[in-house]
Amino acid sequence: SREAAYLYAVWSSGLTYAIAQACSQGAISSCGCDPTKRGGKELIRSMHRSHRAHNAATANNGGNNNGGGGGGAAAASPGGNGWKWGGCSADVRSGAEHLWPNDSPTREKPKETGRSLMNLHNNKAGRKIVKSMLKKECKCHGVSGSCSLKTCWEKLPAFRDIGDALMKQYREAKAVVAKESRSGNDSKPRKLLTLMQLRMVFPFSFRRTIHRQMRRSQAHHFHFKEFEYRR
Repeated sequence: SREAAYLYAVWSSGLTYAIAQACSQGAISSCGCDPTKRGGKELIRSMHRSHRAHNAATANNGGNNNGGGGGGAAAASPGGNGWKWGGCSADVRSGAEHLWPNDSPTREKPKETGRSLMNLHNNKAGRKIVKSMLKKECKCHGVSGSCSLKTCWEKLPAFRDIGDALMKQYREAKAVVAKESRSGNDSKPRKLLTLMQLRMVFPFSFRRTIHRQMRRSQAHHFHFKEFEYRR
């Protein structure tokens, strides 16, 4: 049902959120900050060293800043986009890997059914929402608030915001029909066809759909999207 799809997505996003938060706070020894979004710390240290050298050279030259200005500017160069990764970005990927090392929280790999594949799909939808809603925050560095360099990191949003996004997807959940798409004796597991937008799905019920259509006006039809399971 639509409600079951929502529960799977909420469960998945909540656990991913909690583990990513614990990793970034150092509460779990096997994970930490996002390793792909680092690199600003050493640049900031180099910039501070250059500023100190520049100030010392300016004082020794009686206010003439021709001695060390070039080195300070080069060290403080932020790059083409004006900022660098720094701080501690939330590692949502580690949170997902701790929970689902094989991307199978329901452990139904040996016998995959349409319902189990939909459950896996809704789990993934919940994880994707957390990742897509990460917020970038930045901090300025430089002498006298010049903001000659900015370091940025990604932080988790308030879980209330994730809950609002999940409720929106609950209203937009699509009913689907499972189709076999295997040939011969191929025993490879089936996977859901990737949708244009990863959203919640639930099994299509003809009887339930007819009743809903009878209750709704002609301006609000019940739509479902049909897709196949692919190898």
